[in-house]
Amino acid sequence: MDNPTWLRESAQAPTLFNFSAEQSVTLPKDGSSTIRIPLAARYIKTSAVPTPGKANGKVVFTINYY
Repeated sequence: MDNPTWLRESAQAPTLFNFSAEQSVTLPKDGSSTIRIPLAARYIKTSAVPTPGKANGKVVFTINYY
């Protein structure tokens, strides 16, 4: 997958993708070895009336490079 939408800095709106599926990207051909992966999260209301309290979260991801 060359330059997927979720890696483009020009993408204005978040793009959802399946975290269970492998994502791969080709490095730019200009010699740059930097790729920015913008991560974002949001809360989803699960009851009619939200109540105050902790909203802990966690994300774990693995980057393999060769």
